[in-house]
Amino acid sequence: MGKKLNIFLILIALGIFVFFHFYNLDKRIGFGWDQESYSYQVKSIIKDHKLTLIGPRNADIKGFFLGPYFIYLLTPFFILTRLHPSALLIFVAGYNLFFFFLSLFLLSSAFDLLTATFFMLFWSINYQLVKYDVIPWNPIFIPLGVIACWYILKKIYSKNALWDWIVLGFLSGIMMNMHFSFIFIIIFASVFIFFSQFKNFYKVWKKIAAAFASFFITFIPLVLFDLRHNFLNSRLFYDFFFNKQTKYPIDLKNWLPVLNNLVKPIILLENSSLMIFFYLIILSMTFYLIKNNKNSFIKIFFKSALLIYLVFPVFFAIYGKRPSEYYFLFLMPFIYLTIIYFFTKMQGIFLLWTILFLLIIINAKPLIGTISEDMYGLFYKDKAIKELKSIIGKKDRLNISYNVPIGENNGYNYLIEYYQIKQSGDFSDPLLEIVVPPKQGNITVGGIGIKIPKEFKR
Repeated sequence: MGKKLNIFLILIALGIFVFFHFYNLDKRIGFGWDQESYSYQVKSIIKDHKLTLIGPRNADIKGFFLGPYFIYLLTPFFILTRLHPSALLIFVAGYNLFFFFLSLFLLSSAFDLLTATFFMLFWSINYQLVKYDVIPWNPIFIPLGVIACWYILKKIYSKNALWDWIVLGFLSGIMMNMHFSFIFIIIFASVFIFFSQFKNFYKVWKKIAAAFASFFITFIPLVLFDLRHNFLNSRLFYDFFFNKQTKYPIDLKNWLPVLNNLVKPIILLENSSLMIFFYLIILSMTFYLIKNNKNSFIKIFFKSALLIYLVFPVFFAIYGKRPSEYYFLFLMPFIYLTIIYFFTKMQGIFLLWTILFLLIIINAKPLIGTISEDMYGLFYKDKAIKELKSIIGKKDRLNISYNVPIGENNGYNYLIEYYQIKQSGDFSDPLLEIVVPPKQGNITVGGIGIKIPKEFKR
């Protein structure tokens, strides 16, 4: 493509990406259990000067702790907002711009500009990925980590510099501390290195050792935490995967409906048979790219990708428990790259454009739905607590309770503390209720109701 056409297509990709990732963003940001937990951890660092060695949990309350890096990344944003959780909005906005431009650069460097542009176009119109991209949580980094890993492997393949090995190890460790699903990318990178370096192992073993060292350095905070707490996190990790009392039975199909949900913007339907067919198509495309590619880097890349496609169903079958959709975020960059590279290799650019336009038209409704307001998100929770604060005035003899679905009370306590609303704890004092969904007679803010006792009615 010509330079002007390249710029034009990149601007189109940027326009689509920015619209669906930024429009109405302040009203789309959630403030649930994860986000409230992050906020309290950051508050402890800033206000109480208590540094942390652990970050979020990998799953639920039975899960093990990840490293603290995500919490420290959020800290400057909370300093900027003076501990107000709107810091999460600024973080998401900044990260998404960073993701677009860095991904475009890394993909064009590792592959080519046409591949990078198509990749960003397809990513920008996937409504499932758009929804995950605007959640302020640690898995948000996984797709960028995958793309960065590809770029570093290309540099190792081309130049084999010691620094690139160190960066690969460090990046892998940081991303593992963001979410455990990055283990699949570490497997991918290991297989790639085996195929590309096994003839020269005696020449690169020191570089491999340096990569291992930089990888393990990232786990020092968790090691220190374990040493201080009788190896609590190690025991949680073991129980999560190997405890027979909590282990789920093997389920060969538990991954199918989950991945189906994530790739629905591509295959358009929720159907296990269709999902298996799509999976086989991706495998076939990968086999073709391995067999019909003269570029050694690309051939080794897709050999390594093929192993990931074959390994992840086995892992989740053994794991047994139905995973969440975001556990497969690591896989989406591989799927898009395989599709794009296959059609460009087959000289099917026109067909690729046709697929892109058809997906935009067919997915228009759910794609537009991604920019709708979250009536129970941060914006309306914050507005509700500010409304409650104005109703209370200077009164300090009160309590606040929740009449909400299970788990929907998350986020309010942090905001109540932020706005310095003090509760007496005396059951004889007036009780204000936060009600979801609102009931008749409540003050309504978005999807949130506030029930005001007669003592506070004006």
